[in-house]
Amino acid sequence: MSFMKLDATFYLRLKLTTEYDSNIFTLSQNDLDRFQNHQSFEYIKTTDDLKEKIDFRVSKKFVYHAHNITPFVQPTIILLMKNQDKQTHHFLSGFLYSYKGFSINSSYGYYPQNYLRNFLDQDGTQQNEKFIYDKMMWRFSSSYKISNYIQPQLYYKHDFDHYNQYWTEYDGITQTYGVGWRLTTNLLSSNFFYYYKIFNPRHNSQETQEIYQNIKDSSYEADLLEAKISTKRQYHLLSDYRLFCGYKREIRYFQSSIPIAIDSYHTTRKDTINSINAGLDLWFMKNLTFTLDFLYRFRNVQSDNYRVIKAKEFDKYMIRAIFTWNTRL
Repeated sequence: MSFMKLDATFYLRLKLTTEYDSNIFTLSQNDLDRFQNHQSFEYIKTTDDLKEKIDFRVSKKFVYHAHNITPFVQPTIILLMKNQDKQTHHFLSGFLYSYKGFSINSSYGYYPQNYLRNFLDQDGTQQNEKFIYDKMMWRFSSSYKISNYIQPQLYYKHDFDHYNQYWTEYDGITQTYGVGWRLTTNLLSSNFFYYYKIFNPRHNSQETQEIYQNIKDSSYEADLLEAKISTKRQYHLLSDYRLFCGYKREIRYFQSSIPIAIDSYHTTRKDTINSINAGLDLWFMKNLTFTLDFLYRFRNVQSDNYRVIKAKEFDKYMIRAIFTWNTRL
């Protein structure tokens, strides 16, 4: 450590996000109609909601010659105005490493008590139960700057989802592999990524083994394409600014071989999830950034069972206002 140049200063990034979600429970149009007609979903207060997200990120930089390593911790709190059952928190930690154009970003995240919505439990109480899960995530990405304009990238993420006792068929491990390319010009910066994702249920008991083999099989493979484009930071007397947009398309191919009469929600099913966003960054002060972002997301479903399409297709939009403040401690 005596050969290391130590920066005695800790760095704090505070990010405050206010988000309006038009369909907070991702209900299909049929389900939205049922809610409006007071035919179901009594537990839902409103189908849209306002979400407040508070991120604290503390980091410290260590330098040895051209080697830079920056460990960080980042707790997050999420609050909702009306549907407070969906409030949660999570924790992220990791490090950033760079050396002469080569960089690594490695992190671990813990996301407890994520509440999605209520579903009819068909394996236990036969009642509407909360669909809740805990998640652990390990993520690794790296890139190498070949020149000022070209930068290839690699990505890997490992997720472990653990659901409550009513939904053990969704306990499983997701592995995501990605390869990308960053292109930079004097006017634009663009990122293009392809991901391949695999979800496999976790056989942690004789009971869940029986579920996967004979009742339900939620495993799937997915292809993902993602593109992001942003302008370079433009300098202006009132405020510097940057425009950006993005598109992401995920196609999930469910792998269930169980007859459709038994496992209608997975057999012959293919989901296509599209996300489109656009926005701008504004720099009001040296350490203060404001971001305004609009995102539209929708899912199309193909299945031999029309009830799956009726229940699982949805669309929603989100408007986000983000304040990011960086300072030294």
